[in-house]
Amino acid sequence: MPRITSMPPNEASSPSDRLKFLLKEIGINEDEFARTLGAEVDEIKEGDLNITQLGVVRNEYNVNPSWMTTGKGRPFLKTVKLPDLMDQIKDVFKRVRLDNRLSQEEMSQILGVKRTTLSNIEAGRQGASLHAIRVLKHKFGVSYDEIIDGQKNKAVIEKDNSQQEKINQLEKRIATLMKVIDKLSD
Repeated sequence: MPRITSMPPNEASSPSDRLKFLLKEIGINEDEFARTLGAEVDEIKEGDLNITQLGVVRNEYNVNPSWMTTGKGRPFLKTVKLPDLMDQIKDVFKRVRLDNRLSQEEMSQILGVKRTTLSNIEAGRQGASLHAIRVLKHKFGVSYDEIIDGQKNKAVIEKDNSQQEKINQLEKRIATLMKVIDKLSD
């Protein structure tokens, strides 16, 4: 997403004002822009683009079509860089596997992929299939937001903390029982 250097026009602005802003932000002139759209400069000068041209602008320059037509919203769409997403996905897959004390072989069977595929996902050399992501969500309760953002939601964190507290309490009880058993065996 380009770094915006000036205030973008809003809904009160004209389509031509939004076009001028866009050209300035992406650093091209009307001729270059028209060529990208397969149009003549006179056709696009007013900023009224047809649906096909809006699709090209979205794909080529990451421009929000809604903003381009109405002035509402952000001029540029948010993007997630593929390498960042790959890092987040690999971290989530590995964390879930380790949290559940599963080997790569066991996890790969659950996900329905080869062990080498899981190894490549966890190493960031390969993306995860949509099927594997769905299995991760449904079998392990991982939200899509967690997979994409790399963060657990608050409810999941609280559940994890609550479970850890229960484990700690059980470990204390077991330690107490072991002491009692040791005393009885003496």
